[in-house]
Amino acid sequence: MKIQILDKEHLYEIEDLWKELNDLHRELSTDFKEHFELFTFEKRCEQLYEKDELRVFVACVEEKNIGYCIVTQDRNDGEVDSLFIQKRYRGQDVGNQLMQNGLKWLNEKQCTNIKIHVAEGNEFAIGFYEKFGFKKRFTTLQVTGNL
Repeated sequence: MKIQILDKEHLYEIEDLWKELNDLHRELSTDFKEHFELFTFEKRCEQLYEKDELRVFVACVEEKNIGYCIVTQDRNDGEVDSLFIQKRYRGQDVGNQLMQNGLKWLNEKQCTNIKIHVAEGNEFAIGFYEKFGFKKRFTTLQVTGNL
């Protein structure tokens, strides 16, 4: 396995993987399935382009993209915006390597506040992020439809 770095002009190279993650979030979600049904790769890219800088680390096996980690910097704030590894490659240290690369880049950018958001239904991923020093700070509740 090797890890490549993409810039924002090459985000389209991970579109299929991003769609797999979005499908997984929709499948796991109890209350926000509609959000993931309506959320497109183009909308996600628009959100990412608003940040000051972004970096995409992509894990490849035999020239095939199998996972990625998107990290962004906005002033002194850093964020792990998205992390995904295809199911058959999970548990093989791919996620660890992607996170290490992403966090290293954020530290090099001197980000003083680094965060990650975990989608409802995907709480089993919290333990993975805690291994990298992330701690739960807030719990955000959101109305799912009209009041």
